Amino acid sequence: FVGGFFFVGDLFPVSQCAESNLGEIFYVLAPDPNGTINGNAHTTSDVRQGTRGTLAHEFQHMINASNRIRSPITQDFEDVWLDEALAHFAEDANGRALKGLADDANATFETVSSNINDYSAFFYQNFARLQRYMVNPGIFAPTSSAADTSLAVRGAAWSFVRYTADNFAPGGDVKAFTRALAGGPNVGVDNLTLRAGSVPFDTLVAGWMVANYTDDAGIPGLPTKYTYKSYNMRSNMSASFVSSNHLYPLQVTDITGTGFVSTALQARSGSGDYFRFTRVPAEAARTFRFLNSDGTTSASFTGATLYIVRTQ
Repeated sequence: FVGGFFFVGDLFPVSQCAESNLGEIFYVLAPDPNGTINGNAHTTSDVRQGTRGTLAHEFQHMINASNRIRSPITQDFEDVWLDEALAHFAEDANGRALKGLADDANATFETVSSNINDYSAFFYQNFARLQRYMVNPGIFAPTSSAADTSLAVRGAAWSFVRYTADNFAPGGDVKAFTRALAGGPNVGVDNLTLRAGSVPFDTLVAGWMVANYTDDAGIPGLPTKYTYKSYNMRSNMSASFVSSNHLYPLQVTDITGTGFVSTALQARSGSGDYFRFTRVPAEAARTFRFLNSDGTTSASFTGATLYIVRTQ
């Protein structure tokens, strides 16, 4: 079943969009206790609980599109990945407001799950989507156009915008930052970097990718830009998924032995793979090489970057 959706064509006259309903109206699941439609039975109480986050999500889509249509200058609609990221952002922003959490409150699992209904309505789904990204990060990227269909991409996009808001919202004003994003006129990466104080995209991606591993990991002297300020991700991601046996779900490959080889890697632009190397005191130096698929020539992927974090 569809929990809810907003159709931007509804904001245009019928002469421009034949399917328009001529109003700022979006659709959400309705109670159907007897399952008269497609056999999907939904009680009133279930619908009231299940659509709390959906309302916030669809309102963002409506507001974003409306701002751009009503603008005195011609604007494009927001790129799908950022539009969806902001819609998912609206879900946990409403949950945080409900719980009285400041934008920079480093919320743990215990904090956001103190009321299971609130947790299910506003928080769990974002962590679930992020988990889909973390278990195989290389093949997904937060800025991918696949955000319209991929939950993993949406999880990455939400966390990327969350990280950017935490660390680069001008003056620390997260609400002003998201309002500016929804207002345009830029779209996608250009919109995000401009509203983040013209911080280069590579800087945002580097900080986000590192923070996905280092956040609340107890690394001495770690700069705050390599953390999430709004969530203790290790607490939330480790506790939210029984299937992970309460381990942090980010896929990290351990480099072991003297002849370690990892092949067939995929690293989408804006994302990548994670590796961990442990070195004992007085051990000989190690050499690492990143090669093309031929196994001999240096990797030639333009713009590829290696980020190294010393954890202790």
